[in-house]
Amino acid sequence: IYINDLVNIAIKLAGKVTGEMIFNVSDGAPKPWGETQRIVTGLFNIEPALEVSYADYWQQATNRLQEFLLNNKKLSTEKVRTFLGGACPTTPIEVAINESFIRENVNR
Repeated sequence: IYINDLVNIAIKLAGKVTGEMIFNVSDGAPKPWGETQRIVTGLFNIEPALEVSYADYWQQATNRLQEFLLNNKKLSTEKVRTFLGGACPTTPIEVAINESFIRENVNR
C-alpha cells in the first residue's frame, strides 16, 4: 500500500476508533509475482532482471522459507472498509511508484 493511502486511512480511523482495535490495511489487490519489478523497469526503460517463476522459487526455497510462504496470509481489508463505510480509496501501484520517484528526485 502506498504510504499516502496508509496515512489517509490512519487519519480516518483516528477519529472513529474507540478502545483497542486491530485492522489489516492493504490495497486488497496483491500483485502477481514480479509485477513491481516490471513496473519499475518500464518506468526507467531498462532491461528487467531475470524473472524466476514462483514454482522454481518454491523448489529452491528452504523448508523454513516454504513454511513461511504457506503461512503468509493475504490481508483482508473488509474490516477497515466496513468500519469506514467503504471510504478506503487506494492509489494504483503504477501511480504510487511514479510519484515516489518524483518525490525522491530519481532521474529516469
